[in-house]
Amino acid sequence: MVKFMIKDIVYNKGLLSIYLEGKINKRNIYTLRKKMYYIIHEYGIKNILINLNNINYFDSEAFYDFLDEFDDKIGGNLKLEKEEVYF
Repeated sequence: MVKFMIKDIVYNKGLLSIYLEGKINKRNIYTLRKKMYYIIHEYGIKNILINLNNINYFDSEAFYDFLDEFDDKIGGNLKLEKEEVYF
C-alpha cells in the first residue's frame, strides 16, 4: 500500500495533469498544494487536472477545503478525474 505519492506531473497543450496515488489527508494535501502552487506561479498555468483514480483513502473535508482555497487564491480551471467515487 502506498501512503501518498504524486505519481506524475505532466504539462501538455496548456493543461497541467497531476496523478495522485495513496492517501489524501491534511498532511498530504499540504505537500500537493506546495508543489502545485509553485508550478502554477512559476509557469502561469491556469488549467489543471487532478487524477484521483489510484486513491485508497480520501479525507473529503480536507480536500474540499483545499479546493475552496485554490478557487479563492488562484482561480483558473480545475478538473477532478475519478472513474468511480465510493468515498
